[in-house]
Amino acid sequence: MVNNLQFRLFAFKQVNDCNTWVLRNGEAMFVVTDHRQEDDYVLNTCKDEQQIDSVYDVSFHVKNVEESFEKAVCGGAEPVCEPKIIKDAYGEVSIAAVRSCVGDVIHTLLNTDNYTGVFLPGFTECLGLQETEMDQNVHFDHVTYVCTIGDSERVLKWYEKCFGLKRLKINSDEDKDEGFVVRVNDVGMRLKAMEYWRCNSTRFAAASDDNSEQPTIFVIAEPLPGQGKNKIATFLREHRGAGVQHIGLHTPDLVHTVSSLRHSGLEFVQPPEAYYTKVGKLDEIIESGEEVTTLQKYGILLDAETDEVKPEDKNNNRYLMQVFTKPLFNEDTFFFEYVQRCGATGFGAGNISALFRAIQK
Repeated sequence: MVNNLQFRLFAFKQVNDCNTWVLRNGEAMFVVTDHRQEDDYVLNTCKDEQQIDSVYDVSFHVKNVEESFEKAVCGGAEPVCEPKIIKDAYGEVSIAAVRSCVGDVIHTLLNTDNYTGVFLPGFTECLGLQETEMDQNVHFDHVTYVCTIGDSERVLKWYEKCFGLKRLKINSDEDKDEGFVVRVNDVGMRLKAMEYWRCNSTRFAAASDDNSEQPTIFVIAEPLPGQGKNKIATFLREHRGAGVQHIGLHTPDLVHTVSSLRHSGLEFVQPPEAYYTKVGKLDEIIESGEEVTTLQKYGILLDAETDEVKPEDKNNNRYLMQVFTKPLFNEDTFFFEYVQRCGATGFGAGNISALFRAIQK
């Protein structure tokens, strides 16, 4: 992540044979451990020694850890770590954890308002490290789960009951029960989304250093029955069940970000050439004001958010641009998505279809 993704390593912890590193870029922070075992708060999410590399813990900063924990458990969440206080010379942190209803994912609940240390108690600062070549100034845009056929509605209800998340329409024409369905030839998937705004009274949101009103967004991808080979089914097979398929990172300058990350060795999914012709998105790209040759050079996909534009706002040019990395691990499982939102707030239907076609290609 330091070399290819240009994250900065800033904290470290070692307990017995468990090494844990903390990396960040902008507001996005990742904790990487090379051997999962349970200690004070590096929680054991490994069901057996054969578990593959993956994302196991999606953590949240909450206003009240005990209240959030109790609400989740009363809603049916399995407790993993009871609420407790951990301390050192820099203050104290409230912490707890519950197991998600999706695969082997857990959610650590944190409140670090009374802590001034580098990360959490027990972690030491990594000194003498150079800053990365560039600061992408990224933050978490969304987290995408893959679940098994017919399970997306159960996941939605679980998160609403345990954490208060509400349904977010991916497209204005999306059917509430069916979700947004993408079909390309003999393959397809169903997408549903949910969100929780930081401004709500419980302040359940992704941890952040600022006070911006950024929502926590989850997308659920579900394979359709009777479909051919696709990336959703591949994830379920390679991951041995449901889990986190990818994390979307928002960047203010996608061209610059992709250019720099390519230079550092990160590999991205390259769309088919037809995507950038009239058969694909040529007119849409030109209308947005972006350069077709630049987007094609860096494999960037673009979608205008026309489905939410009101008739009186026809000149409101809102669009988003996205790219996908290739899988980070040996298995065809977890990857990153980088997204730049140019006024767009949702997930454009045309873009999702185009992205799906590109990934399938």
